[in-house]
This record gives sequence, C-alpha cells and structure tokens, in this order.
Amino acid sequence: MTSELAIRSAQVHVPDPCAWCENIQDVNWYCNDCQEALCDGCKESHQRARKTRNDVVVPITRAIKQNQTFLPEVCKTHHGKSCDLYCCDCEIVMCAICFTEKHSQHDFKNIDLEIDIQKQFLRELLITLDSNLDYFNDNISNRHEVSKSFEENVEVIRQSVQTQRFKLKEEINFKVDSVLVELSSLVEEEEISHNRDCQSHEKNCQRDQTTDGRCGTSHRNEI
Repeated sequence: MTSELAIRSAQVHVPDPCAWCENIQDVNWYCNDCQEALCDGCKESHQRARKTRNDVVVPITRAIKQNQTFLPEVCKTHHGKSCDLYCCDCEIVMCAICFTEKHSQHDFKNIDLEIDIQKQFLRELLITLDSNLDYFNDNISNRHEVSKSFEENVEVIRQSVQTQRFKLKEEINFKVDSVLVELSSLVEEEEISHNRDCQSHEKNCQRDQTTDGRCGTSHRNEI
C-alpha cells in the first residue's frame, strides 16, 4: 500500500515545461492537438508554424490532456485513505470510510468515472464555446463589412453632393453675373438717356432765351 507521505509527495504540483523550449516560466498555454504545454513566446511561434497554426491552443487551465494519470486526493478526516469515491448528492470526493459513515444513502460513483464524465462535459462545453466564438467572430466580421460598405456608400453620396454643390454654385454665379451685367447695361443706357434728355432741354432753353431776346428788341424799336 502506498504510504501517506508518498501520496502527498505525488500530489505536489510540478509545472509542465514548455514542449518547445523546455522553459517552466510563463507556461500558460496547451495545444490539445499536440498534447503539449507552451510558454507565451512559443505559443506565438506554434500558431505561426504551417503544420500547427490550425491547432486548438487553449489556456492551460482548459487543457484536455489525454491519458493523464489522476492521483486521488488524501482524505483529510481519515489519514492515509484516498478519496476515490464521488458523492453525487453532496458533490464532494470521499474515501470509503466517509462513504460508510455519512454518505451510504447517497448516490455515488468511482472518482475515475466521474472524472471521465467531467472531462467529456468539458470537451462538449469547449466545443460549444468554440462554436459560439466562431459565430461571434463571424457576426463581428459581417458587422465590420456592413459598416465598411455603409461608410463607402456615404462617401460616394458625399462626393456626389459636393459635385452638385459646385455645379449649382457655378450656375448661380453665372446667373448672378449675367444679371449684374444686364443691370450695369441698363444703368449705362439710363445715363446716356438722361444726358441726352438734359442736353435736349438745355438746347430748348437756350433757343427760347434767344427767341425772347429778339422779341424784346423788336418791341423796343417799334416804340
């Protein structure tokens, strides 16, 4: 039988080294396809490499490790006893003595069976999450495309409006200039007419004055 000390020593967590550089620092990723732990730096290289760029790389806490040996937890109540049973009602692990004393009326499973069930549940959950993530990314991508298309259409309309604006301004300026020219022409014509009429009146006045002068002289001569 394995001693309590041996079991406790086996339960000490030894971090997985990076499969590429064998570094044990920053090993935060796990490739489910290659079954390899990866550090932050090698994870980027792993996803750029042609053979592995399509692999499923997840945070190491979500790793799905195949053929992983599970070391049962040591019971805290009954020293030296392994918690190799799982109480489905209480959702806790327990040893055989705990089961006999407190959980004999509850549903239970062998811990290895429960671990397999939880692994399968996590695999299905991960698949669902990946599917939802793909769906979300597709929606985001489609939304970006719609937004891009909208902005392009707005830009086309803006350019069209600007072009029409310049055309209208040119047409208005042309008409305004034409009206101003016509008004200037009318003013010139009026000025010419005014000068002509004034000159005509001056000539008439001079003629009348000359006529009146002659009449006065003749009248004095008759007297």
